[in-house]
Amino acid sequence: MRRSEESGMRISHPTVWASAPKAYQAAYATPGDALFGGLLQFKFQPGDQVYTELVSKPGLTASVWIDKSQNRFINANFKHRR
Repeated sequence: MRRSEESGMRISHPTVWASAPKAYQAAYATPGDALFGGLLQFKFQPGDQVYTELVSKPGLTASVWIDKSQNRFINANFKHRR
């Protein structure tokens, strides 16, 4: 994702979306800062209630699905550990 963006290529892969308990497409992914290893960074809409609920409780986790054969992220899911 980051390599495509930095080389000026048009990114043709589908948007990676993260879901949450109350939202199917809660946030979309962008390439993260290289300082942190280029991890995915998820963007929530300003004032999003789903974001507020996710960060208001401890134990937030994220699971990410990857298609190794195509070297791409498929989806992510945010939830709280119980």
